Amino acid sequence: MRKIFGYECKRLLCNRFFAGLLLALLFYGWQVLNRVTILGVSHTAPFSSWSFCDYLRRMLPLLWIGALFFLTFFTSRAERRRAVLTSAAPVNPFVYGLVRCCAALAGTVLLTLAVLLLAAVFYGRMFHWYGWDTLLIPAFLTLGPPLVFALGSGWLLGRLRPWLLYLWMLLPFLLMALPLPGWLEL
Repeated sequence: MRKIFGYECKRLLCNRFFAGLLLALLFYGWQVLNRVTILGVSHTAPFSSWSFCDYLRRMLPLLWIGALFFLTFFTSRAERRRAVLTSAAPVNPFVYGLVRCCAALAGTVLLTLAVLLLAAVFYGRMFHWYGWDTLLIPAFLTLGPPLVFALGSGWLLGRLRPWLLYLWMLLPFLLMALPLPGWLEL
């Protein structure tokens, strides 16, 4: 299974798409940090939990899209044609699917770590602030559940109809377009 996991990770991470997505995430993240987070949110410091979670909230739609794009590698037409060969292998199909989903999770975790590392570099360079122990729990609580939900629901939707993944990518943008209730506004 390690070989299959390594192969799937290499296939996901060693392509131009991953590099382009990573560059887009880092560019957008740097813009958010320089133009929004540096001012602080709700009269708090730029390195407060509120400002940091606002930065993560703004990065979440792109991370959601990245996680779902990883799943498109496993649901494409070419992949469905390859499924004939992989189903003949002496591997439990459930375990094989789980390994592939773990590879997509590993790619999503790498994108998330890049976003967090960008914030660490920004906070260290601009404010000489290195108190990351106070921001790890908010980061995990802000990014963990939505990204795991994106992978799980995307996996199920992609198995039903591959084109549903592309519609599912629009969900964060649709939710961001809705007005927030007054008590939720920052």
